[in-house]
Amino acid sequence: MKVSVVFLSLIFFAGTQLSAQDSTRIAIKKLTPNLIVEDVNAVTDFYVNKLGFTAILTLPDTGKFDFSMVVSDSTTIMFQAVNSLKMGFPEYDVKSAANSVILYIDVADIEAVRKKCQENNIPIIREVPRTFYGTTEFVIKDNAGHFVVFAMDLPQ
Repeated sequence: MKVSVVFLSLIFFAGTQLSAQDSTRIAIKKLTPNLIVEDVNAVTDFYVNKLGFTAILTLPDTGKFDFSMVVSDSTTIMFQAVNSLKMGFPEYDVKSAANSVILYIDVADIEAVRKKCQENNIPIIREVPRTFYGTTEFVIKDNAGHFVVFAMDLPQ
């Protein structure tokens, strides 16, 4: 079961096609991060119960998860246990990527997300009222240590 989790995450990246107009370019359909974490259950709970995502897949179905996938609208994030990945790639020194990954999530209503974070006692660690590229943003850290930026386009 654990080895199949590795291949499940690879399947999501295998769906690329070459463009008929440019055979040197790979046509990417979607990028879905698969974040390596120590505790899949805890991080899944954080995204579902504190940020409002929906868990659409967990492996196994109950108990201690090796893998999960959460979605919110068009955003999908996968989480995989360090030990699960180590079993699939025993020749590599697999570690959590916390503090080396920043999730950047475009939202339609940043104030609604801010309110959700405040209601769930999630500290906002950085505020950027207006960026040079025309967004307002704030940053949190999830309970696995990943930076999560929520951004909304500002009217021009």
